[in-house]
Amino acid sequence: IERKRTEKALKESEEKYRELFDESVAAIYLFDVHKNFIDSNKAGLDLLGYTRDELLKMSIPDVDANPKEVVTAHKNMLAGSDLVNFEHHLKRKDGTIITVLNNSKSYTDSKGNVIAIQSTLLDITKRKQSEKALKESEEKFRAFTNQTTEGITVANLDGKYVFVNPAFCQMSGYSKDEL
Repeated sequence: IERKRTEKALKESEEKYRELFDESVAAIYLFDVHKNFIDSNKAGLDLLGYTRDELLKMSIPDVDANPKEVVTAHKNMLAGSDLVNFEHHLKRKDGTIITVLNNSKSYTDSKGNVIAIQSTLLDITKRKQSEKALKESEEKFRAFTNQTTEGITVANLDGKYVFVNPAFCQMSGYSKDEL
């Protein structure tokens, strides 16, 4: 009777894990020590654009967009280290390169040998593109404000300057630090 209860509890636990795995909005992959895909949730399949059958015939190097950027990370994971918020690039089935944020955990046997790795990935491509566009916009703004002969200032809600251009400094007679 105790064995049947244990088996039932184990089955229920596995079903809960499978549901969490399958329903996660983050891409989750499980792969072996040879970097072969063992499993993926639907979000993982959607992220890379492969069917389950296609992906399970592939390995991590098949989707690495820049293998050199992940060499150290792969070595560390295979040595048993976790990977936390590691940014790298993957190549989707359609050839599109995406930027992902990777968190991976190694699973070991009773002797401490790595037997599998689970990776959870978030696609941060749009965020990285937005950051790049913002940086470019800020650079254009700074170039414009530094070259114009008009005085330009930006103040916060307390009336304190958070930005002054060189022309304003010259007009006011104060240095940037003084303002």
